Amino acid sequence: MKNLTFIASAIALTACASSPTTANQNTTAIGWVALKNVDDFTDEKTCKVTWATTYSKSSYREVFKIYPVIVFSDSEPLKVGVESVSANASLQIDIPVGNVQLRIDDLPTHEVKAVDMEVLQASMASGNQATLMQEQMESIMSPRTVTEGDDAKAILTEMLSGTEIRYRQMTPGNSGKTGVFPLEGLSKKVAECGYPG
Repeated sequence: MKNLTFIASAIALTACASSPTTANQNTTAIGWVALKNVDDFTDEKTCKVTWATTYSKSSYREVFKIYPVIVFSDSEPLKVGVESVSANASLQIDIPVGNVQLRIDDLPTHEVKAVDMEVLQASMASGNQATLMQEQMESIMSPRTVTEGDDAKAILTEMLSGTEIRYRQMTPGNSGKTGVFPLEGLSKKVAECGYPG
């Protein structure tokens, strides 16, 4: 009987001793992540920085929510804005974002538009309406609303020196979704993408 008690105690102690190791391997963290990808056919490299929960080296985000996003690419200009998470990853049911406002700390607000009405009206006058309407519909239904070029660089510069970023969907009565994300740790993830490079 004493031998059985000793063996049971030894097993219990072994289980307790191994628990910290398992916990360290499967830690959960919430914050900025850098997600790198290489296209299997074109070898194009992209690196996306966004907010996510990381568990055991895998990152995930909640569906129906909107997250800040920064996209670096070999072949395209820098993109900065927000994106929603598909309601069903396997079926790719995307949730449109539409026009949004971004604000870093107390700096002036940036408007990032899925559809720019001034550009739309000018293009309509050119007569290329069929192609234009298709492009605009794709923008309106896109799960990502971003800006490029100098505007994107300006927003990213503010983000790298700021403390928080806020977004708001531009809807009638300002009733769209809103969110706030701390910017601590962002610069490290941006550097992992090679920016500036």
